[in-house]
Amino acid sequence: MKNGPYILVNAPIDYPGKKYRERYVYEHVLNWWKETNIIPPEGYQIHHKNGCKTDNRFCNLEMVFKSTHVKLHPKKKEEFILICKWCQKPFKRDSRNYKTKVKLGQKNFYCCRSHQVKDQRSILHRSSVGSQRRIVNP
Repeated sequence: MKNGPYILVNAPIDYPGKKYRERYVYEHVLNWWKETNIIPPEGYQIHHKNGCKTDNRFCNLEMVFKSTHVKLHPKKKEEFILICKWCQKPFKRDSRNYKTKVKLGQKNFYCCRSHQVKDQRSILHRSSVGSQRRIVNP
């Protein structure tokens, strides 16, 4: 049985650690326990040294602090290719903020701050020119 990239197996009767659905345990934690007779305490995790989460051999496992484990597996940033509204050239951004903005339907993106300012000035100029009325003397 799998849970994401990890393998779940039936826990032995004498297994003292946490069980999922009162019956399953992660295979890498079980292999660690069989070799060392230690269940990872609170704040520790079992790390796969080669990055392959299905390679559960004891030589590929190590117990590390949770904070260290997070540093070993940094989150991948998504890269977005957007079109600048001012110059119409594509540009890249790799921030979660852009994912949110695209989901919310924002359409105006700029490759640099100066293009954003230029576009806003042109919008203001167009609106002010259109609102001026000529007074004609009869």
